[in-house]
Amino acid sequence: AQGNKLRKMEELCQQVGKFKDTIRSQETVIKRLEGLLEGALRKGQAAAAEQAKLDKKDMGAKDEELEEARAELARVREELEETTAELASAQAAKEAAEDEKLQLSMRVTKAEAKVAATTNQLVEASKRAAKEMASLKTRLAEKDAQLMGGFGDFSKFALDEMG
Repeated sequence: AQGNKLRKMEELCQQVGKFKDTIRSQETVIKRLEGLLEGALRKGQAAAAEQAKLDKKDMGAKDEELEEARAELARVREELEETTAELASAQAAKEAAEDEKLQLSMRVTKAEAKVAATTNQLVEASKRAAKEMASLKTRLAEKDAQLMGGFGDFSKFALDEMG
């Protein structure tokens, strides 16, 4: 039963590693999306600046160029909105992954504590069993000695040795 618990805890630790890898890959995706957003923002700002220049120009500027600039500005704004939505979605996914990572981390900590407690219990049980075995061996030796006539009187033992 304790071996099963230990195996389950090890499997849980492996799952945590997989979750960490997933979080890293999501962070990479988020960084790329942030880069895209910054690029789109720069394009949008450049287009807005261009629009402002066009607006300040003489009213005699070509209507065609003005329409192209406005169309470009509209495309850049649309791209910016799409990139912003993608970034928000990626950030929500990152937060969810971080929450899951925290929960798994807490589960791992709890599992490690259980493993430590189980290990301590096994060590204590082994010590008790060894102590009991030593006691039983001593009692067995005493009983064997009694069956074989015992150790005898110590004073006789000393006299027999001298004589």
